[in-house]
Amino acid sequence: MLMYQMRHAFSAMNTAVTPKVQRGRPVVLQAAQILTLSKPSDGISMRINVQSGVLRISSTPTERSEEITLAMSSKYEQGAFQHPEGFNLQVEAMSEASFWIDYQQLGANQEKDFLSDWILQLHWVRHPIKTEERLMRLFELLCQRLGKRAIDGYLLEFLLPHARIAEIIGATRSTVSRSIGGLKWSEQISIDEMRKELIIPIGKENN
Repeated sequence: MLMYQMRHAFSAMNTAVTPKVQRGRPVVLQAAQILTLSKPSDGISMRINVQSGVLRISSTPTERSEEITLAMSSKYEQGAFQHPEGFNLQVEAMSEASFWIDYQQLGANQEKDFLSDWILQLHWVRHPIKTEERLMRLFELLCQRLGKRAIDGYLLEFLLPHARIAEIIGATRSTVSRSIGGLKWSEQISIDEMRKELIIPIGKENN
């Protein structure tokens, strides 16, 4: 599916007047649509509040750099973060998604940085040498933070393209495709392409 960028201008904030939360307009993205996030003023944190769907947060350090996945977000997996200096941030809808963005002045009671937490988790995913181990770590992480427990295992209700998985775990697309086939053959995962669902059967996690 062809992806295209949508730029959204958020109203400027006078943080010197009030430190209260200021909410941006509701945004609706169709699957594979991308929204570039505007950097707020210094000392302001951002929080993406997802009402429905799943978002992928990514960055392009420079115009010539490849896009890097930083985090995933859903209704049950979200948090505040600071916009990194010198980096562009954008969100891509993994499925139809609706959300808004809150802005708030940084304070002593600021919650832990959402992006930093995800970046550490994804670094752990990329650590094993074998591609299949990296894949399983990624699928376990996604099921843990974005999925749910089902009768026959741990259910993830969306699928990432193989090219995107390759970017996340540091492999080629063809290697990812072969490795996913191996995981399916060994019954460590089950994928329903029609329903766009992935299941890790009970007892197969952390093997």
